[in-house]
Amino acid sequence: MKKTYSFRLFLTVLFAAMFGFMSAESVVTFDFENNGTAYGGSSAGVEVTSFSQDGVTVAVDKASSTTQSKMYANGFRFYKSNEMTISASGNITKIEFTALSTPISGKYYTANYLTYNGAALTTESNAATATWTGSSTSVKFSNSNQVRLLKMVVTIDGEAGPVTPDPDPDPVVAEEVTIASLNTLTANKANVNLKLTNAQVVYSAPCTAKNNNGGNDVYIREDGKAIIFFDTKLAFNVGDVLSGTIAGDFSYYYGIPEMKDNTSSNLDNVTVVGEAVDVVPTPATVEEILALNHVADYVILNNVTITAEGTNYYANQNGKKVQLYKGIDVSGYANGQNYNVTAVFNNIYQGRAEIAPIAVQEGVYIVPAPVITPNGGTFNGPVEVTISGSGLIFYTTDGSDPDLDSEEYTAPFTVSENTVVKAIAYDTDFEASEIVTAEFTITQSSASGYPLPFDEEFDNGAGSFSLQEGEVAIWSTTVFNGDKGMRASGYINQANVESEAWLISPAIDLTNVQGATMTVKDEVSKHFSNADEEATVWVREVSAVAAGDWVQLPFSHPAVEGTNTYSAVTPVQVSLNDFAGKSVQVGFKYTSTSSSAGTWVIFGVSVADNGGSIVMTAPTFTPAAGTYDDDVEVTIAAADGMVIRYTLAGSEPTVDSQLYEEPFVITETTTVKAIAVNPTDGAISPVASATYTIDRKVAGDVVNIDFVNNPWNMSPSYTAAEDASDEEKQAANDQGNFTAPVVWNGVTLTFDASNSSSNGKPRLFTGSNGETTLRFYRDQTMKFEAPAGKAIGQIIFYAKTANNIALTDESGQQLSAPAMKFRAPAEEISKVSKKWTPTTPVLSETFTATATNQLTEVEVVLVDATGIQNVQVENESANRAVFDLQGRRVQQASKGLYIINGKQALAK
Repeated sequence: MKKTYSFRLFLTVLFAAMFGFMSAESVVTFDFENNGTAYGGSSAGVEVTSFSQDGVTVAVDKASSTTQSKMYANGFRFYKSNEMTISASGNITKIEFTALSTPISGKYYTANYLTYNGAALTTESNAATATWTGSSTSVKFSNSNQVRLLKMVVTIDGEAGPVTPDPDPDPVVAEEVTIASLNTLTANKANVNLKLTNAQVVYSAPCTAKNNNGGNDVYIREDGKAIIFFDTKLAFNVGDVLSGTIAGDFSYYYGIPEMKDNTSSNLDNVTVVGEAVDVVPTPATVEEILALNHVADYVILNNVTITAEGTNYYANQNGKKVQLYKGIDVSGYANGQNYNVTAVFNNIYQGRAEIAPIAVQEGVYIVPAPVITPNGGTFNGPVEVTISGSGLIFYTTDGSDPDLDSEEYTAPFTVSENTVVKAIAYDTDFEASEIVTAEFTITQSSASGYPLPFDEEFDNGAGSFSLQEGEVAIWSTTVFNGDKGMRASGYINQANVESEAWLISPAIDLTNVQGATMTVKDEVSKHFSNADEEATVWVREVSAVAAGDWVQLPFSHPAVEGTNTYSAVTPVQVSLNDFAGKSVQVGFKYTSTSSSAGTWVIFGVSVADNGGSIVMTAPTFTPAAGTYDDDVEVTIAAADGMVIRYTLAGSEPTVDSQLYEEPFVITETTTVKAIAVNPTDGAISPVASATYTIDRKVAGDVVNIDFVNNPWNMSPSYTAAEDASDEEKQAANDQGNFTAPVVWNGVTLTFDASNSSSNGKPRLFTGSNGETTLRFYRDQTMKFEAPAGKAIGQIIFYAKTANNIALTDESGQQLSAPAMKFRAPAEEISKVSKKWTPTTPVLSETFTATATNQLTEVEVVLVDATGIQNVQVENESANRAVFDLQGRRVQQASKGLYIINGKQALAK
């Protein structure tokens, strides 16, 4: 019994040892990153069709691709549409791939492009590691894009043997997800069931991606989140409301969540809930899109302007812009007007959002908000504030909201203590803009006792500076040894990038200093070819309307000593004395090439007053120079304590000229010149000059024809909705046409479009902003006739912009330049107008359009007819009919006053 037991025990141990040996697990590691040459690679790359190690063989076939995969000394490049078959004598149970996860030259070489049987492998959150698990002696992989493999680990579990199928295998259950949960994923996920509950199909278009399968890109929204079904063959209809589940593979493409068809994809478990409903785009702002909200959704951006930058177009809103990529052609809308842009958010390129425009419609007119410069911040001493914009601007400095009763902005003002500035603009119809705000914090002064005009430590990113970069972002924020700064480097993803990038300061006010010094605290790396030529400092003059040319400043960087990578952080001082008395911007220009890309870190920039006497600034005039309809009261202002001297004859003022003590009235065209004099040291400012042109209205009865208020109660034409029928569009266009003369308060208007090539007729038209204007087009005419006993002494045409008034009179003369309109004695409103004044009053006058006119109103000044206007020409076909003032026909006019072709004329 003991021997038998011992023998059985021996057999048990023997078989256990044998089977334990046979099922021992082994691991084979392919280290491409550190030893790619072992598999036939080189620094230049070598095409490979197979390689092996420790019983594992890898065969590579380019399959449908035209490029064979290559082995490099530092990695294996598995090109798109290649196939890789991994075989072993034992049973392969696991393969782990490690790939490069950072972008190179705009492409991604991540492991999440690896697929097995058409499905993406399971990847980690960084998309650098992918894993296959199973049981087979041979496994074939494909890829949907290029993958750069650094390592491959193959796990083999014993010798290969017949695989016994499970008689009752558990079904593979796909993970159930929602659109909201897919939007939170950071990696691809194969074989998922997308559960939909009253989700809506909001947009669909044929897929235009390369190698597409002829399907559609379909956008589906549920509970405020959206996803794209990419190149799908599934039968989705726009407007359908869906409930149920759809199987597919999930992946990210340039940051956009996508579902893709797989072998299980179908609509069997999806129900269309009721009839299709109208699709409403999600209202969005440019700022929200840039923050990557509304990804994959169908959106509308209201009241944006469209601008062109090279061949690219952008939607602009409140100082922010987003690129309009692909979609419809928007080049015709880059005209400064407001539009509503409907689009799909379908791309995130290098972290930047892009949307594809689907439709563009007229937006609502919005009064442009004024701009406060500088737009707040912390300043070491007093700061001059400028407010720019159109129309009338009102502002406050106590934090309250401004309105028409607030201080009107007429000239720059100085803030010398902590202040909140708010401003609002009004157009000529007293429509208001949004209120803008700038907060100013005033701290200390420089050691000299004079204001420190500028200081930026980059504690909050770029702070008050702006960035101007090329195709690749070069500037970024950094922290080094606790010091914050702006870092510029063209060494990106282990490669040098050719670029030119700028870091630009806001306007720095040096108008009240005699000399200034800028201090720059920075460091540079040894990787520049020449840091003094590739990391340079520039300055330019700026004003409220323009910026001058950049001028390079002499600036040498601290040397990179010894083997250190960076130079010492040493403040470098640069003189700005040549720009004293001016407003300037400073620019830091970084340059890199494909062979040289150093690193430049700027930790702080400050500008200090050198000291010295205050630079005198020229006086300012209120109101501004221009053309006025009546007398103008002029006020002259200068810095506190300064004495003002002025002239009215156009001569240069001196310290002996007229002393300014109070406002004075200009009654005829006059040029005013003035200087400010410092009574302490006699210093004199530059000369300020303003010419006031008095172009008076003719006295008489004024007939105001107000097209905005439509005195004839006509039904104006308008632009019908896009989905309106042809009949509805034609009916909308036919309304408001002037086909017969119209009369208002005795003045007759007659329109003639017979010589015009335009299809549009003279008409009253109501735009999307709800305002009605008179529109008539090139070569069309408008004739004004005075009532009996009256003659026309003057006509003034009004519009929103000068371009909307394009007229010539009967002599072929263009109308005069814009004038000023007074709505009330104390209420001066700048409104675009053009005035026509005949030498003597006329009974009628015909005007011809040289472009499209959009008039808001016309004022016709009527005077008593003198009888001269009633002289009739005897022979209408004669070239000249000349009468003397007694009504006698004469052969020709000598010197004096005559009636020529029915109008009074002076012969010289």
